[in-house]
Amino acid sequence: MSSLIKTHSRSTTQTDEHASGLAGRHCPALMAYLDLIYPDTEVKALGSSIYESIERNEIQPVLDIYTESIKRLEKHIWASEKANELSGIYQSLFHEIERLHQLIQKDRRHDFVIVIPVADRPVQLTNCINSLVRQCETFRYGGTTEGRYNRISVMIADDSIDPECSNRIRQLTRETTLLGIDTTYFGRQDQQQLVDSLTEADMTNLKTVIESTSADAKIHLGPSVMRNLCYLYLNLHNHDSDNTVFYFIDSDQLFTVDPVDTDRQPINYFYHLDRIFSDDDIQIVTGKVVGDPPVSPAVMANTLLDDTIHFIDSILKQDASAACEFHQHHNTCDEDASYHDMANLFGFGKHTPVYEYQCPLQGNHTNLDCLKNYAEALKQFFYGEHPTRATRFSYSYPPDSIAPARTVYTGNYAFTKEALSSFIPFSGLRLRMAGPTLGRILRSRLGSRFVSVNLPMLHKRTLNETGMAEFRTGVNQDSSSIDLGQEFKRQYFGDVMLFSIEQLCKAGFPEQLADIQVIRDTVMETEQRMNSRYNDKQKLLLAKLNLLQSYMDQLNSHDDYALKPISKNLEQFVANIHLNYDKDAITYSVINDAKTKQSTLEAIIESIHQYPDHQEYWNRILAGQQ
Repeated sequence: MSSLIKTHSRSTTQTDEHASGLAGRHCPALMAYLDLIYPDTEVKALGSSIYESIERNEIQPVLDIYTESIKRLEKHIWASEKANELSGIYQSLFHEIERLHQLIQKDRRHDFVIVIPVADRPVQLTNCINSLVRQCETFRYGGTTEGRYNRISVMIADDSIDPECSNRIRQLTRETTLLGIDTTYFGRQDQQQLVDSLTEADMTNLKTVIESTSADAKIHLGPSVMRNLCYLYLNLHNHDSDNTVFYFIDSDQLFTVDPVDTDRQPINYFYHLDRIFSDDDIQIVTGKVVGDPPVSPAVMANTLLDDTIHFIDSILKQDASAACEFHQHHNTCDEDASYHDMANLFGFGKHTPVYEYQCPLQGNHTNLDCLKNYAEALKQFFYGEHPTRATRFSYSYPPDSIAPARTVYTGNYAFTKEALSSFIPFSGLRLRMAGPTLGRILRSRLGSRFVSVNLPMLHKRTLNETGMAEFRTGVNQDSSSIDLGQEFKRQYFGDVMLFSIEQLCKAGFPEQLADIQVIRDTVMETEQRMNSRYNDKQKLLLAKLNLLQSYMDQLNSHDDYALKPISKNLEQFVANIHLNYDKDAITYSVINDAKTKQSTLEAIIESIHQYPDHQEYWNRILAGQQ
């Protein structure tokens, strides 16, 4: 007999039947679900127990039944072909939970402040906010009062430099508030006021953590600096926030895991996060992403070329006018970091050598149409998409998926007020890999209070209408070419920073202060390893480019496939790969240039050496804001 009814099972009587009927009025979705999985007599006995508990205003035992029912139902939904039929019951269970919480004298669940740093992405931010609204409407976490959500609010931190983008984001803030979700706009003027409240000594002692700004500045502060400014703002304006969770997400993400039906809301993020923070002594929880990879195109070109060569080889063997034969494969994968050229650096094993392309076209179409579509999709790679290696969601019950973490996914992490002390380190250097670097430090400092959980969000790098991102740091485009020079530099030295920190943490950093010579030796040795790996990957890539060119020559000589639209898109893709990854490319000249390396590595060394002092000073500022 199920643990749901072990303590409640007894002989069925007329009283049980009557009470079960009354329980059905209070909890119709719960009783409907229980009726699906238990014999009639057991359901009636459990219904009687539920009704009696509600009559005595003993709500927690009833909520415990909901908790186990949701756990069972979730597993059944994800394993069943009838998921859509069960989703209505699933959502209704949460609506009934909200009604029951209204009967509790003190609702001890967490409030959530969703923080979204954004720069010049009003459309992607709108998509993100719309998905949040659907999440709230679907599950109603925390309930509402006069149309306003009681436990959900939003803070939009605007790093835009285009005034029109800022105006649209500010308008979106007002519109979101009108939809019942209190939303704060944290723009350039607000950021400047916050910085002005700090002393000159504060700014001097935190020069690689936060930066001065101005309302009319034409430079992006960057996502890491923005997050740190948000930390200070949240600390200043949330004095009574012991029961508040700050939930940072990115503007190019959605509250769903369904890449096809993005309106679908299969996960109640706030319910699960509340339970996780309530049940365990946890300070920081990080999720992940599904869909587009969370890494830079700087470290995905080799895997893309592998798959592109394989695809063109496959399509050359097909009749161009025949019905498309590229729908039998999945274009998503379960292997961690399969998109990454150097996945082994992060402890991941060997991956499948190539991934098949799954044609997304619907209706009647040919192999030629599929090739055209693939050629058009290749340009999206430079904005962070991978046509063949998107990540698929694999379900596990979130509280059961909790595991020790080593990386913060800065587009999907939540934490308590206590964790405001864990600022994003080295943010002024504007390097990539800020999340993994912070994660190594948190693993050393927090241990079991820093965890990961299977609550990913859908990552969509580009807009469906254009195939481009609205804005992406370090990516510069003109009419035909896309320059990843700054992106590549940020990625390369971000890797140097990450693996230097990882090595130092193994020796006890930051609790055990490292001598500057130890730091210098560690950084220099790490950079030599990274430089060797990056240059080895470049050699492999150039060999694959030559092979790809030979396949393109075959396409051009093939009567059925030699069409200008295909050739133009493929040739543009190859030209941009050459521009960014060739032996004469600006990207590699930057990481191999002695002067550039010296200045950047010195900045990394100094920042690591100063980190303990920055942490101490940061804590003083937080305490002074109380």
